[in-house]
Amino acid sequence: MRWGSFVQAIWTGLFLPMPWQLAAGILPTYWPAKLLLSGQGEGVGLLAAAGLAIHAAFIVFFYRRFTARVE
Repeated sequence: MRWGSFVQAIWTGLFLPMPWQLAAGILPTYWPAKLLLSGQGEGVGLLAAAGLAIHAAFIVFFYRRFTARVE
């Protein structure tokens, strides 16, 4: 059940008006889906950069958390 609500939050974020879509931007899977649905229009580079930044932030966060637990 938990994954269903996670996926639903992604798709709900894609169909909301733009100011509300940014709330779904903390989910890492939102940005690739947004990039896929936007096609080759304007702002594709910005969407790709935002997606990479969110993924990098998650990787750094979980890496630090993992190394803190291991030590």
